[in-house]
Amino acid sequence: MTRVIFDISMSLDGFVTAANVRPEEPMGDEGQRLHEWAFGEDERNRELLAEAVNAIGAVIAGRRTYDLSIPWWGADGPTGPARVPVFVVTHAEPEEVPDGGVYTFVTDGIESALEKAREAAGDRDVAVMGGAEIGQQYIRA
Repeated sequence: MTRVIFDISMSLDGFVTAANVRPEEPMGDEGQRLHEWAFGEDERNRELLAEAVNAIGAVIAGRRTYDLSIPWWGADGPTGPARVPVFVVTHAEPEEVPDGGVYTFVTDGIESALEKAREAAGDRDVAVMGGAEIGQQYIRA
């Protein structure tokens, strides 16, 4: 059975980004510190991240996460070479999209995005990632 997982890094004091979020720094000034656990020296954390990525069959992200992250993700999306399908919840499709990208833009709501993601994931997990807003929308739904 497909699990739906809300995936977000948060500091112990409740922040999910640092100050000055912008395309050049999608996590804000020094915001990548929130991800040091996954990319640091402790091999167990890298293994945990690899296991989680291997279990994901589809990703759902909000438009703001997409807009801020696309310069870093490129056509392959947040899972890199795994090229897991990404369903972006948005009111309107962006004018420019990377050629050969893994992105599908869903303009008819979070329920539709979840349906499409579950279908694409098969028996693997669906990860909802990005900011707290999209997570809250799915929790309310």
